[in-house]
Amino acid sequence: MHKIPKVIKIISSLGVLPFLLGAIATFKLSFITPDLITFLHNISILYGALILSFLGGCLFSFECLNQSGPNILRSWAAILPTLWALIALQINNFSASILAIGFLIVYEFDRRAKSARIVPDWWLSLRLPLTAIVILSLSIIGFYHEG
Repeated sequence: MHKIPKVIKIISSLGVLPFLLGAIATFKLSFITPDLITFLHNISILYGALILSFLGGCLFSFECLNQSGPNILRSWAAILPTLWALIALQINNFSASILAIGFLIVYEFDRRAKSARIVPDWWLSLRLPLTAIVILSLSIIGFYHEG
């Protein structure tokens, strides 16, 4: 495992909080009102779409910085997370589930970018635990919110 820069680790770790809050709200704790549950779920889903799009932007940036020049297929694939997120937001009853699948697909893009040596050595060490937390959180939200 490669050492993740401290500032990146802190910012990224804080970035999973909206997902965790949405998942925790699912358990209908006595101090969480139904309106707050709905709010936290909706924020988690919207935030998930934004982060999925952001990850596509990261992949696009890595292609732009690629010393051998951008790969055409990976460059075009980098815009897919944004389109996926946009579609997910339009399908109300399955948004969280569609986003969870999108995060899994983007992780595969990350793995391929790692194989192509265009991402930092520590990138997958950061992405794997974050992706696992995000997918689990969105799955919990999806079962409650969309069930």
